[in-house]
Amino acid sequence: MIVATENGLFFYTPASGEITKLSKANGLHEVKISAFDYNPVTKIGLVGYRNGSMDVITPEGITYVVDIPIATGYTGDKKINNISITGNLAVISVGYGVSIFKLDRKEFGDSSFFTNGGIYEGAKEATIKDNFVYVVTNTGLKSHEMNVTFPIYSSWTTIAGGNFNQIAGNNSV
Repeated sequence: MIVATENGLFFYTPASGEITKLSKANGLHEVKISAFDYNPVTKIGLVGYRNGSMDVITPEGITYVVDIPIATGYTGDKKINNISITGNLAVISVGYGVSIFKLDRKEFGDSSFFTNGGIYEGAKEATIKDNFVYVVTNTGLKSHEMNVTFPIYSSWTTIAGGNFNQIAGNNSV
């Protein structure tokens, strides 16, 4: 069992009752964790921070990813709101929209900037299901297939209007 708090991750082993902690003191690169997800099949976890950076945790070690904080194309809040891992991909929800992260390569793929008339509709949470990304925002539930038009926000479909906060996906790892 893994529990994420603002300052670290706690690993609990029910059989032994052992609890261990992973924090900035022993491997993480930041504090102020804002999002976390883990794939038990690949044994890869992603930790997202309020400043937009991430740690990729694998059995081989921890890799620090700073693409979002150093990106100059968006100057708003770069806090990672949610991470959802499906297989070898993760969808990262941020104030600008969503980005796809490739776990095996530890690099970003496509991103979609949710802007309408210069106003960003930040992504609160997202999930991947059957090669589609589903995102909840303050203006509705949106979806798009992961294809060449994924980065083009005007090509996204609004499934339902409204101010949503959470999405529950049935991810297959």
